[in-house]
Amino acid sequence: MPIDNISSTYSAAPIAASLALSLLVLVELVTFFAFVDTMVPVTRRSDPLLRGILHWDKVRFVLWGDLGLAAIYLVISGLDPSSTSAGLTAAVGFPLFLLPFVFGAPAILIGARRSRDSVLRRSLMWFGGFLGLVLFDALLSFTETIVLGISMHDAVLSYPALVFAPGDILAAYCIYKSARSLAPINSLSSVEPETFSPERVSS
Repeated sequence: MPIDNISSTYSAAPIAASLALSLLVLVELVTFFAFVDTMVPVTRRSDPLLRGILHWDKVRFVLWGDLGLAAIYLVISGLDPSSTSAGLTAAVGFPLFLLPFVFGAPAILIGARRSRDSVLRRSLMWFGGFLGLVLFDALLSFTETIVLGISMHDAVLSYPALVFAPGDILAAYCIYKSARSLAPINSLSSVEPETFSPERVSS
Protein backbone atom coordinates (compact mmCIF):
# COMPACT_ATOMS: atom_id res chain seq x y z
CA MET A 1 0.00 0.00 0.00
CA PRO A 2 1.41 3.45 -0.87
CA ILE A 3 2.57 5.62 2.02
CA ASP A 4 0.11 8.37 1.04
CA ASN A 5 -2.82 5.97 1.35
CA ILE A 6 -1.61 4.76 4.76
CA SER A 7 -1.29 8.29 6.09
CA SER A 8 -4.70 9.29 4.75
CA THR A 9 -6.26 6.22 6.36
CA TYR A 10 -4.79 7.01 9.77
CA SER A 11 -5.71 10.72 9.48
CA ALA A 12 -9.30 9.85 8.57
CA ALA A 13 -9.77 7.47 11.52
CA PRO A 14 -9.78 10.15 14.27
CA ILE A 15 -12.17 12.28 12.21
CA ALA A 16 -14.58 9.37 11.82
CA ALA A 17 -14.43 8.63 15.55
CA SER A 18 -14.96 12.29 16.43
CA LEU A 19 -17.89 12.58 14.03
CA ALA A 20 -19.48 9.39 15.41
CA LEU A 21 -19.12 10.73 18.96
CA SER A 22 -20.69 14.05 17.96
CA LEU A 23 -23.64 12.31 16.30
CA LEU A 24 -24.13 10.13 19.39
CA VAL A 25 -24.28 13.25 21.57
CA LEU A 26 -26.79 14.78 19.15
CA VAL A 27 -29.05 11.70 19.31
CA GLU A 28 -28.98 11.81 23.11
CA LEU A 29 -29.83 15.52 23.19
CA VAL A 30 -32.74 15.14 20.76
CA THR A 31 -34.09 12.06 22.57
CA PHE A 32 -34.07 13.65 26.02
CA PHE A 33 -35.53 16.93 24.82
CA ALA A 34 -38.23 15.16 22.80
CA PHE A 35 -39.29 13.44 26.02
CA VAL A 36 -39.36 16.77 27.85
CA ASP A 37 -41.35 18.38 25.04
CA THR A 38 -43.87 15.53 25.22
CA MET A 39 -44.24 15.47 28.99
CA VAL A 40 -44.67 19.20 29.66
CA PRO A 41 -48.12 19.32 27.96
CA VAL A 42 -49.07 16.10 29.78
CA THR A 43 -48.28 17.65 33.16
CA ARG A 44 -50.22 20.78 32.20
CA ARG A 45 -53.32 18.71 31.45
CA SER A 46 -52.99 16.97 34.82
CA ASP A 47 -53.07 20.35 36.57
CA PRO A 48 -56.67 21.05 37.71
CA LEU A 49 -56.16 24.76 36.89
CA LEU A 50 -54.56 24.06 33.48
CA ARG A 51 -51.88 26.69 34.15
CA GLY A 52 -49.28 27.37 31.49
CA ILE A 53 -45.66 26.35 32.15
CA LEU A 54 -43.01 28.95 31.21
CA HIS A 55 -44.91 29.82 27.98
CA TRP A 56 -43.89 26.38 26.72
CA ASP A 57 -46.14 26.45 23.65
CA LYS A 58 -43.95 29.27 22.26
CA VAL A 59 -40.60 28.60 23.92
CA ARG A 60 -40.46 25.03 22.60
CA PHE A 61 -40.00 26.26 19.01
CA VAL A 62 -37.03 28.39 20.06
CA LEU A 63 -35.49 25.43 21.88
CA TRP A 64 -35.93 23.09 18.90
CA GLY A 65 -34.27 25.75 16.74
CA ASP A 66 -31.44 25.89 19.27
CA LEU A 67 -30.99 22.13 18.95
CA GLY A 68 -30.79 22.60 15.17
CA LEU A 69 -27.90 25.03 15.68
CA ALA A 70 -26.32 22.56 18.11
CA ALA A 71 -26.55 19.87 15.43
CA ILE A 72 -24.64 22.08 12.97
CA TYR A 73 -22.06 22.83 15.65
CA LEU A 74 -21.61 19.13 16.44
CA VAL A 75 -21.15 18.17 12.79
CA ILE A 76 -18.53 20.90 12.30
CA SER A 77 -16.84 19.84 15.54
CA GLY A 78 -16.78 16.22 14.38
CA LEU A 79 -15.27 17.05 11.00
CA ASP A 80 -12.76 19.59 12.32
CA PRO A 81 -12.37 19.44 16.13
CA SER A 82 -9.73 22.18 16.16
CA SER A 83 -12.22 24.71 14.74
CA THR A 84 -14.55 24.49 17.75
CA SER A 85 -12.35 23.36 20.62
CA ALA A 86 -11.06 26.70 21.86
CA GLY A 87 -11.66 30.42 22.02
CA LEU A 88 -14.86 32.34 21.40
CA THR A 89 -16.32 29.62 19.17
CA ALA A 90 -16.25 27.10 22.00
CA ALA A 91 -17.55 29.59 24.58
CA VAL A 92 -20.49 30.54 22.34
CA GLY A 93 -21.16 27.04 20.98
CA PHE A 94 -21.20 25.21 24.29
CA PRO A 95 -24.40 26.87 25.64
CA LEU A 96 -26.28 25.60 22.59
CA PHE A 97 -26.38 22.18 24.26
CA LEU A 98 -27.54 23.54 27.61
CA LEU A 99 -30.36 25.92 26.70
CA PRO A 100 -33.03 23.22 26.06
CA PHE A 101 -32.32 21.68 29.46
CA VAL A 102 -31.97 25.01 31.29
CA PHE A 103 -35.61 25.61 30.34
CA GLY A 104 -36.69 21.95 30.22
CA ALA A 105 -35.65 20.94 33.73
CA PRO A 106 -37.61 23.73 35.51
CA ALA A 107 -40.62 23.15 33.21
CA ILE A 108 -40.70 19.46 34.15
CA LEU A 109 -40.36 20.20 37.88
CA ILE A 110 -43.02 22.94 37.82
CA GLY A 111 -45.41 20.66 35.95
CA ALA A 112 -44.74 17.80 38.35
CA ARG A 113 -45.37 20.02 41.37
CA ARG A 114 -48.72 21.21 39.97
CA SER A 115 -49.90 17.79 38.83
CA ARG A 116 -52.57 16.01 40.86
CA ASP A 117 -51.48 12.63 39.51
CA SER A 118 -49.25 11.29 42.28
CA VAL A 119 -47.69 8.58 40.09
CA LEU A 120 -46.84 11.03 37.30
CA ARG A 121 -45.60 13.60 39.82
CA ARG A 122 -43.20 11.14 41.44
CA SER A 123 -41.86 9.95 38.10
CA LEU A 124 -41.27 13.45 36.77
CA MET A 125 -39.57 14.62 39.96
CA TRP A 126 -37.01 11.87 39.46
CA PHE A 127 -36.65 12.81 35.78
CA GLY A 128 -36.15 16.44 36.78
CA GLY A 129 -33.32 15.26 39.02
CA PHE A 130 -31.83 13.45 36.04
CA LEU A 131 -31.92 16.65 33.96
CA GLY A 132 -30.26 18.53 36.81
CA LEU A 133 -27.42 16.00 36.81
CA VAL A 134 -27.13 16.37 33.03
CA LEU A 135 -26.58 20.10 33.54
CA PHE A 136 -24.03 19.38 36.27
CA ASP A 137 -22.10 17.04 33.97
CA ALA A 138 -22.27 19.70 31.26
CA LEU A 139 -20.70 22.19 33.67
CA LEU A 140 -17.90 19.72 34.36
CA SER A 141 -17.41 19.20 30.63
CA PHE A 142 -17.26 22.96 30.08
CA THR A 143 -14.63 23.25 32.82
CA GLU A 144 -12.50 20.47 31.34
CA THR A 145 -12.70 21.39 27.66
CA ILE A 146 -12.94 25.19 27.75
CA VAL A 147 -11.26 26.26 31.01
CA LEU A 148 -8.60 23.52 31.30
CA GLY A 149 -8.17 22.99 27.54
CA ILE A 150 -8.65 19.20 27.58
CA SER A 151 -9.72 17.82 24.20
CA MET A 152 -13.24 16.40 23.85
CA HIS A 153 -11.74 13.03 22.88
CA ASP A 154 -9.74 12.83 26.13
CA ALA A 155 -12.62 14.23 28.20
CA VAL A 156 -14.83 11.36 27.05
CA LEU A 157 -12.47 8.42 26.46
CA SER A 158 -9.48 9.01 28.76
CA TYR A 159 -8.86 9.43 32.50
CA PRO A 160 -10.51 12.92 32.70
CA ALA A 161 -13.81 11.11 32.04
CA LEU A 162 -13.62 9.65 35.57
CA VAL A 163 -14.94 12.91 37.04
CA PHE A 164 -18.26 12.19 35.29
CA ALA A 165 -18.67 8.77 36.94
CA PRO A 166 -20.52 9.87 40.13
CA GLY A 167 -22.94 12.06 38.20
CA ASP A 168 -23.53 9.37 35.57
CA ILE A 169 -24.28 6.76 38.25
CA LEU A 170 -26.75 9.07 40.00
CA ALA A 171 -28.33 10.02 36.66
CA ALA A 172 -28.81 6.35 35.78
CA TYR A 173 -30.42 5.80 39.19
CA CYS A 174 -32.77 8.75 38.63
CA ILE A 175 -33.84 7.34 35.24
CA TYR A 176 -34.45 3.95 36.86
CA LYS A 177 -36.54 5.49 39.65
CA SER A 178 -38.49 7.58 37.13
CA ALA A 179 -39.42 4.51 35.09
CA ARG A 180 -39.95 2.41 38.21
CA SER A 181 -42.47 4.94 39.52
CA LEU A 182 -44.60 4.48 36.40
CA ALA A 183 -44.45 0.67 36.43
CA PRO A 184 -44.75 -0.72 39.97
CA ILE A 185 -43.71 -4.35 40.10
CA ASN A 186 -44.54 -5.18 43.71
CA SER A 187 -46.47 -8.42 44.04
CA LEU A 188 -50.16 -8.03 44.76
CA SER A 189 -51.37 -9.24 48.12
CA SER A 190 -53.12 -12.58 47.82
CA VAL A 191 -56.84 -12.74 48.49
CA GLU A 192 -58.14 -15.86 50.20
CA PRO A 193 -61.21 -17.30 48.42
CA GLU A 194 -64.34 -17.40 50.50
CA THR A 195 -65.50 -20.85 51.62
CA PHE A 196 -68.97 -21.99 50.68
CA SER A 197 -71.37 -21.84 53.62
CA PRO A 198 -74.90 -23.33 53.40
CA GLU A 199 -76.01 -21.07 56.26
CA ARG A 200 -75.10 -17.99 54.20
CA VAL A 201 -77.19 -19.27 51.25
CA SER A 202 -80.22 -20.11 53.43
CA SER A 203 -80.12 -16.72 55.05
